[in-house]
Amino acid sequence: MKHVKIHLNRFLRRVRIHGGEFDTSARAMYREGVTSSLRADLRIVRGSTIERKQMSTKTTFKRITLVTVAALGLGVMSVAPSSAAVQLDSVTATASATQVTTETLTATAAVVTVTLASTNTETMTVTATIQSGPAYVAPILVFKESTTANTAGTGTSVITIAGRTTSVSQATAKYSLYLDAPATAGTYVVKLTPTGGSNAVATTVSIVVSKKVYSAVSATHSRVWTMVPAADGADANVTRCNGYGTPLGICAGGYSQIYVGRDTDASKDAFNLSTVSTTLKPLGVPVASFAIIPRNESGSATTLSPSPITVSVSGPGNVAIQDAIVRAKSVTESVANSGADGYDPAKLTASAWLISDGTAGSSVVKFSMDGVVLRTVTVNQVGTTSAYVFGTPSKNVIGVGETASVTITGADSLATTTGAASVWAYSSDTAVATVGTSQTSTVVITGVKSGTATITVGNASTLAASTITKTLAVKVGAITAKTVAFTMSPTAPQPGEKVTLTVTATDASGNAVGDGSRDLFSAGGLTTSLAVQGATWTASTAAVTLKDGKAEYSFYAPTGTGKLTVTATEGASTDSTTKGSITGSVDVTNAALDAATVAAEAAEAAAQDATDAALDATTAAEAAGALAQEAVDLVTELSAQVTKLMTALKAQINYLTKLVMKLAAKK
Repeated sequence: MKHVKIHLNRFLRRVRIHGGEFDTSARAMYREGVTSSLRADLRIVRGSTIERKQMSTKTTFKRITLVTVAALGLGVMSVAPSSAAVQLDSVTATASATQVTTETLTATAAVVTVTLASTNTETMTVTATIQSGPAYVAPILVFKESTTANTAGTGTSVITIAGRTTSVSQATAKYSLYLDAPATAGTYVVKLTPTGGSNAVATTVSIVVSKKVYSAVSATHSRVWTMVPAADGADANVTRCNGYGTPLGICAGGYSQIYVGRDTDASKDAFNLSTVSTTLKPLGVPVASFAIIPRNESGSATTLSPSPITVSVSGPGNVAIQDAIVRAKSVTESVANSGADGYDPAKLTASAWLISDGTAGSSVVKFSMDGVVLRTVTVNQVGTTSAYVFGTPSKNVIGVGETASVTITGADSLATTTGAASVWAYSSDTAVATVGTSQTSTVVITGVKSGTATITVGNASTLAASTITKTLAVKVGAITAKTVAFTMSPTAPQPGEKVTLTVTATDASGNAVGDGSRDLFSAGGLTTSLAVQGATWTASTAAVTLKDGKAEYSFYAPTGTGKLTVTATEGASTDSTTKGSITGSVDVTNAALDAATVAAEAAEAAAQDATDAALDATTAAEAAGALAQEAVDLVTELSAQVTKLMTALKAQINYLTKLVMKLAAKK
């Protein structure tokens, strides 16, 4: 066993070490030149001792403080007066609010909360005053909400609150605070001073007022009043100046009377038209006059930044501004000139003119300022009537013994309407249709028998004498049907697909039955063999409204598949005396289901083919196995024969070897 030698030369001889380890009672010693790791740092000991002393002192002070506060609190509680609720009286407000010039109460107004902690026998008054600001403006308090307070003085600078009932010990009300339409931007400080014996203290609110910004000009608020000459008394659809004078051949006197000093007169808005018509004027003669009244978004001109006005025209004619010195397709007020066509910043309104170039048609006049289109006005310059235009006839097929009507208007050479035309009418076949013999702008046509006829209108009492004519083909049909048929589209609807059912009624001549309500069905109406949804026909109704001999209904195909048949019985407006059935059918199919079925059948056939192929493969494998086994058997037999031959050959070799050795030995 190897012995371990322990060196104790670093310790005093009198320190006893047991087993080479320090005993717990061993005291750290240190000698000259040797520093023990168990020796305490004097500075650390000294510092930690001082810190413990300080903590002890702080703890003592804290304990004294807590005891003192507790004692004071108990003392206060013991001497609290019975009127402590008054301490809850208050006037508070949002720190600041915003507003713009000319505004009054808005959503951005400051909110003031007034609280009175008392019975309803006491009141608190709060007065709002301007403490500072760029100009004086009245501060207004408006009641906002309360469930506990009675209030007075809302909408003024002074309000008063009280408890609503004797049971209320604390009344609270909220108010909106705003400045009454300030005209000057800046910061206003409003002081809220409470009175009434409460302990509430005054507070202030800052309201920042910014200048309201208007767009330079607003198309919405601007106006253009349009007038045409009073001489056009025959034109019923125009606005005129009623003959106030005729500078430039137009009623500028009335025009001036309308807008000078009265340009905001709402009673003149009847002149604020978008389309007017007048007869064609000779070259150089004014066609219409305009009063241009630009406004900003406030609807006022006082804050509008004035700019030169531009007037332009597309179509016949030229335009002019003010005294019509310059006439062109587009004219702008001249900033350089302060004369007739010059721009006058002191006068925001302006006058303009449309001057004839001798051509009829529609002139679109556009008025602009600072790139903003204030308005466009269409002036129809109408020439003399040179053609007629038919309106839409009231019926496409006129029933025998029934009537239809059509209106006729005139048009000039440019197809500009000249208004209602008074004409004569003639029928090409009075046995089919007849017309009246009076001059009129609405021609009434009477059906006589089933067939077609041509109606001609002209500007004379006879067709031969007419220089302007227009023709219209009309159809006449019986009011009872020889045949009624149903057709449906699509012819093979999907389940739930919308289907259109068309009812076609023809008379004995093969023509469409006359337009109108016809009792084509019996009282049972239409029925379906399968349940449908959303049918547009009315159940158990006989009447069918025909146009061009047809009527349409719709429904949604049933959710299932199969043949869907729509059936009705012939009604009173059919020629049949036996009143047979009217039917129509469609096959409701499900393409997705059909496709899935086809796919399933194809998959089944493919699976069968695969099975057959697998069986064929198995048979082939078995045949191949048999052949392989035969080959193995043949190889085994051949191997045995080869082994036998090799054994015999080996024996022969051994025999020959021995023979050779004997022969060699004899020599």
